[in-house]
Amino acid sequence: MEAQDDVADSSTGLGDAMNYRAEKQNFTGIGLVVLIHIAVGYALITGLSRTFIDRALQPTDVTFVPEPPRPLPRDVAPPEPRIVPVPTTAYVPPREIDIQVPADSAPIFDSRTTIPQPPADFGARDDSGTGSAIGPAVRKEFRPAHRVDPIYPRVAQREGIGGRVIARLHVTPEGTVSQVQIVSASNRMFEREVTRALSQWKFRPEPVGFIGEYEIVFNLTP
Repeated sequence: MEAQDDVADSSTGLGDAMNYRAEKQNFTGIGLVVLIHIAVGYALITGLSRTFIDRALQPTDVTFVPEPPRPLPRDVAPPEPRIVPVPTTAYVPPREIDIQVPADSAPIFDSRTTIPQPPADFGARDDSGTGSAIGPAVRKEFRPAHRVDPIYPRVAQREGIGGRVIARLHVTPEGTVSQVQIVSASNRMFEREVTRALSQWKFRPEPVGFIGEYEIVFNLTP
């Protein structure tokens, strides 16, 4: 019986020891939790947390380093234009046409008056038939004080055409030519130039005017 009582007492003592150890650990954990709460409360009261937050939120100085300026482009000389050689062509002179004309381009003409006509062709007759012709007489020979020679027409020169024109001049007493009539012409291209030239002729004044016929021969020199 005593042995059993000793065993029972030993078991009871061992259980008490284990219970004491467990309670001690519980008190230790509770104490740590209490200390943590106290520390947090102290920090809130004293502003330590605010100081930490302010330090965390302080602006950070950022220094911007400007980008270095780009180097200016160097003056580059423009490329020289390419010179393309132009092919040269040998000059071929135009073909010359040998047309021999007098230096003053004036035609060779006969200065004689030809084919005289009766005065009745240009004067007025008496209706009775008994009167004589009234009007300037036709001269076979005359000499102008100022003469303008006709110019050989270019077309006739180019085509080698010659010709003959008979013209009649009406000369006033003052010595001017009032009218030029073409009596005949071998080619009409000469008529205009003959009329232009003879209209500019001048004669010495006379008491009475006259009519003279003039033959002009257009001929290219051989």
